[in-house]
Amino acid sequence: MPEDDRFAAHGPDIIAPPPLLFAGPWLVGFLLDLLLPLPRLPLALRPLGLPLTVAAVALIGWFFVTMRRAGTPVDPREAPTTLVQSGPFRFTRNPAYIGWTLLYLGLTLLAGGRWALVLLPAVLFAVDRGVIQREERYLEKQFGADYREYLGRVRLMSIFNADLGLGASVRIPFTDSNITVAGSIGAKERAPDVLPGYTHGRLGGNQNFINNSTTLTIGPAEGTALLVIGKQDGAPVIDLHLVLSR
Repeated sequence: MPEDDRFAAHGPDIIAPPPLLFAGPWLVGFLLDLLLPLPRLPLALRPLGLPLTVAAVALIGWFFVTMRRAGTPVDPREAPTTLVQSGPFRFTRNPAYIGWTLLYLGLTLLAGGRWALVLLPAVLFAVDRGVIQREERYLEKQFGADYREYLGRVRLMSIFNADLGLGASVRIPFTDSNITVAGSIGAKERAPDVLPGYTHGRLGGNQNFINNSTTLTIGPAEGTALLVIGKQDGAPVIDLHLVLSR
C-alpha cells in the first residue's frame, strides 16, 4: 500500500484517548486529596461547578451530534472522512477538548477537589502537545488547502484565550433584592468582564447583605465565583446569563 494510502487509513498518532487524559489525572487528584490533603477550596467556588458542568455536557453533546451528522468518526484515533466546519466548529477548532476541560473543572469544584486543580495545567499541556498539535498536522496533510483556510478563519480556543461567563439571578419575593450566583473563567484580565453586568464591581466587594466572592488562578487563566444576596441595580426579576467570547 502506498505511504499516502496508509496515512489516510489511520488517524493521527495521538498519545492517548482524550477522555482518558482528563479522567486519569482527575481520579489521581482525588486520591491525593485523601492521602495528602491541601487546604479546602473557598465555599464560594463550589456553586460555579454546576453551570460549568451543564455547559460542558451541552458542548460535548453538540460536538457528538455534529460529528454523527457529518458521518465522520468521533474517536480522533480514527481517520476522518470529512473536514467538519459546522456546529461548534464554526467557533473553535477543538470544541470537544474545551468541553472536557469545563467538565473536569465543574466536577472538581462540585466535589471540592484540590489536587485535581493543581494537576489541570499538566493535563492541558499533555492534551495540547500530545493530541491537538498532532491532530492539526495530520488534518493539514489530509485536507490541504481546505484545512489551511479553516485554520485562518477559526481560532484554536482554550481557557487561556477564551472567556466564559455563567450566571443565574432571581428576585426575592416582595423585595427589591436578588439572589445571584455567577462565575467566569478565561484570561486573567478579561474573566471578570463576562460576569453579568449587574454584578460588576462586586467581585471582592461587600456592598450587599451577602457578597461572597473568590478568584482562582491557573497560569495565565483565572476563574471567578460570586454569590450576591441583596439589591443589585439592573438585575431583572429572573435571569440566566451565558457569554462566550474570544
